Order: sequence, then structure tokens, then C-alpha cells
Amino acid sequence: MSGILSAPTSLIYSGKFWNIIKDREKTAGEKAMEQMQELLPQVSKTYAIAIPQLPEEIKKDLTMAYYVVRELDIFHDELSLSSEQTRALSEELLTTLEYSTQDNINRLSPKLEALEPDKRGYRKLLRKLPLLVKAFHELPEKVQSSILRWSKVMALGFGNKELMDIKSMEDYYRRCHYDAGVVGNIITEDFWRRGYFSDEQKEKLMPDPMSEKLGVNLSNDVGIALQFANDLDGIIEDIENGLYRMPHDLLVARGLSYETLADASQNEGSRIRAAAFLEEMVQHAKPLIKNCNTYIKELP
Repeated sequence: MSGILSAPTSLIYSGKFWNIIKDREKTAGEKAMEQMQELLPQVSKTYAIAIPQLPEEIKKDLTMAYYVVRELDIFHDELSLSSEQTRALSEELLTTLEYSTQDNINRLSPKLEALEPDKRGYRKLLRKLPLLVKAFHELPEKVQSSILRWSKVMALGFGNKELMDIKSMEDYYRRCHYDAGVVGNIITEDFWRRGYFSDEQKEKLMPDPMSEKLGVNLSNDVGIALQFANDLDGIIEDIENGLYRMPHDLLVARGLSYETLADASQNEGSRIRAAAFLEEMVQHAKPLIKNCNTYIKELP
């Protein structure tokens, strides 16, 4: 206190002085949370637009949830990693977040920093593990547990080669469940835990949380719809990066391969077949859009 009282009057009445005092009152975890929230626009354009519109506690919860599932997705998309390596790295990340020991952080950090995803924001995220762990533990324990539980479901799917071998639309929906349907469940459960959804609403939106099937959980269907849009928007970029997310059987039925789909602009016949394929995918997406509208009506 004597330090404050002896400070020059001009400094005391300046905004800079009181910002210093305010910063001193913040814990390391609170500062880490602020820094991780500030990082969001560099990592995701979509989430950086949507998340800041939410109530403060939901904003923090979903920023942390996004980072966890984003890192799992980075592991999954890293072509240099085998399924076994992806699974091991995912388990190590979730264990580090759960127990937050310095030894775990020290072991995992170099492994994450060695990965080189194409997007600069993703690389920045992978280099922020100590901050991520500190910020994550600013969340209430029940919120942490919810994020970790659903993240383990996602990691289980990503680590299963058979689940990621996409031949039919059924396979595609299953892959989307692990990619994004699980995220829909995280969001719904968080709104419920924070008091924005009632027990009745939660039951309506996710009556059978572990089901992968369409039409069972609206929360899952919303996530799948968003993944649909993301996949169709980035289809050429994915193919160029060696990521094959589309149902193979539908491509073959249209006389297409991933290579001819990516090169459709150079060939009239391929362009017509590619347009028909994309139209078919849009038709599959329409029922999901209807479910999205139903879900949105439940939001406060």
C-alpha cells in the first residue's frame, strides 16, 4: 500500500497506473485466458466472429473447447502421422490438459512444435501449450470434464482407420459426427451447464448423446451441417493437400475421381459431372439445414 501512496499524483490519476494495478490483481490463469482469447482471430475466422457474440462465460468455455478439438483435428489431418501416432498424441494432449503437470507439458510441447500445419494460426496454437493448459484450468471443473469427455470421443473416432475410410454417405456422416457433431454436443451441454438451456431443452436437443445417427440429436445434426458446408467450401484445397473427405462411391457413380474433381475446371465433361456431384451433396445437406433451424429456435 505504501508503494501506491508514494506514487506521483500525476501517475495515480492516469489510466496507465490503474491498468497496472488491475493487471497485478489478475492471476496467471486469468492472464493466460485473455491471451488465448486474443489469439482466436489468428486461428479461426468463423469462430472468431461467432464466439465473441456469446455471454462471457460461454465465450471462455467455447474458446477453450475450440482449441482442444482444433488440435485434435490438426493431428488427424497431419499426413506424416500414422493412426497410432495420432491416437497417442491425442491421448497425451488430453492427459496434459486434465492433469496439467509441468512434466507432461515439457514432454508434449516439443512434439507439438515439431508439427507444421499449413495455416500459420494453427502453428501458433501448437506453440501455446503452457498458456492453453493454464487457461483451460480457469474453467469450472464440470466444464473441463465435459470438454475432455467429448474430446476423447472425437479422438477415438480420429484414431480409427475404418471410421475414416469414407466410401458411402453413411461413412461420410459418421466421419462428420467425429469431426463436428461432437462439437455440437459440447456446445449444447455447455449452454445447459451455464443455465441457458433447461433440462427439457437439453433432452430435446440431445436425447441420445452417444448416437452417431442423423435425426437423433439435433446438436449432432447442427455440427454435421456445418462440417458439410466446410467440406464443400474447401473441397479443392483439401484434395490438393491430400485430404480426401468426400464419399468415394458417389464420386465413382458420377464417373469422377478426386483427381478429376479437382481438375474439373479444365475439362467440360468433368465439370458437368462435378456440378452434378456437388448438387447431390447439397441435396443430402438440406434436411440438416432444417434441423439447424429447429435448433436455432431453442437458443435464448
